[in-house]
Amino acid sequence: MSVAVFSRLNLDIIYSGIDRLPEKGEEVYSDSFDIQLGGGPPVLPIVLKRMNVKGKLGTFFSDDLVSTLAKGLLKKLDFCDYYNFYKKSGKPVIVTSVISFTDDRSFVSFEDDKGETLCTEQEVYDFFTGSKVCWALGEYPEVMAKLKKEGTTLVYDIGWDGVKHVSNYKDILSIVDVFTPNDKEAMAITETSNPKDAVKVLSEYVKYPVVKIGKDGCLTYKKGEVVQIGLPYKVNAIDTTGAGDNFLAGLTYGLDKDWCIEDCMKMGNIIGANSTTELGCYKAYLSEEEALSYFNK
Repeated sequence: MSVAVFSRLNLDIIYSGIDRLPEKGEEVYSDSFDIQLGGGPPVLPIVLKRMNVKGKLGTFFSDDLVSTLAKGLLKKLDFCDYYNFYKKSGKPVIVTSVISFTDDRSFVSFEDDKGETLCTEQEVYDFFTGSKVCWALGEYPEVMAKLKKEGTTLVYDIGWDGVKHVSNYKDILSIVDVFTPNDKEAMAITETSNPKDAVKVLSEYVKYPVVKIGKDGCLTYKKGEVVQIGLPYKVNAIDTTGAGDNFLAGLTYGLDKDWCIEDCMKMGNIIGANSTTELGCYKAYLSEEEALSYFNK
């Protein structure tokens, strides 16, 4: 298996076409509404399957209504390479209400058990071992170190917490190959005021820092210089939900092909930008042939 991801699923209830958030006690109406699987690491194997990259997902389901909906949505996306690690009754799927504006989003989420930490180190290792690229789990540093020694390429993203200094992540960053925060996360954890300074600081901790900067593409730091890879073409963006996760799918496609980091970032920009042309994380379908056509222009 080329790509392995171990993560909880998100179920997104998406409202778009809203001018503003409601005041307390007020009701506003959206132009569009949908229920979809949400973003995060699971985007990688689902999107990469469309690009002929084999991937698998380790995740958590119960017998509750939300889990049933999530499994149905996976089937609708024609993705069946998932494995359930949940061992008790509960609500392991995260539910999020997404308020999508043209330039940003707001969220309200419900999260029950922390699913990833319900598994043993051996279970996590057995799931990941043999994969060419995997999504690194900071909760299992010894497993990640073992996979690294075996030759697995590790991609890591902290998600937003906005409080810990980058030094708190130094152990896991010393193991992984690529670290992929967005600009806000990168500036917060490095205590810098702009993404270029942030990526310089991050280069002291990880081999390839890749900072996502929205419509301006992404940054890395290589051979003493900040390298910016812009978007290769213009799109009519209607929803940015999942754009960063689709970017990571494109980046991972390049890693699976042993491309240089700049080309990986370029493919990340292509898949990420295309995802904004439809509502949610998965509706903007792009085949491998179409993606490579954009890449080679």
